Amino acid sequence: MTFARESAENGDNRDSQSTGCAQESPDINIKDRKKGNVVILQCSGAFKLGAEVKFRERINAFLDAHELFYVFDLSGVSWIDTVGITEIIAAQKHVSEKEGKIALVLSKKVSDIFTITQLVPIFDLYDDLEEALGSFAK
Repeated sequence: MTFARESAENGDNRDSQSTGCAQESPDINIKDRKKGNVVILQCSGAFKLGAEVKFRERINAFLDAHELFYVFDLSGVSWIDTVGITEIIAAQKHVSEKEGKIALVLSKKVSDIFTITQLVPIFDLYDDLEEALGSFAK
């Protein structure tokens, strides 16, 4: 996909409107940028049914461009349902199969949901974006 290669090559900030996704969800906003070799996806709003298409297309574009290291900054996400959680788990599976890594930054609400659903042990969780980015330097 052209978008992923342009973003990777130019280090451009792109918001969710620039990808030309087939289905738009007013509930989630996704912005991406790169810092070094790490793709940062900053999400805000509600990550629920309808938002998964936009999220999946964004991840697939970066995977197609052979990006392996990600921070999903969900600190601006006010709500996540099972559809959103499923997309994050699927991304974790695909990235780890390629020997990559995903670090998550969660809002308090999303962190509580990850705790209740017992997902905390399978993810690398960080309190803020800088701490998550620092985990890739190790």
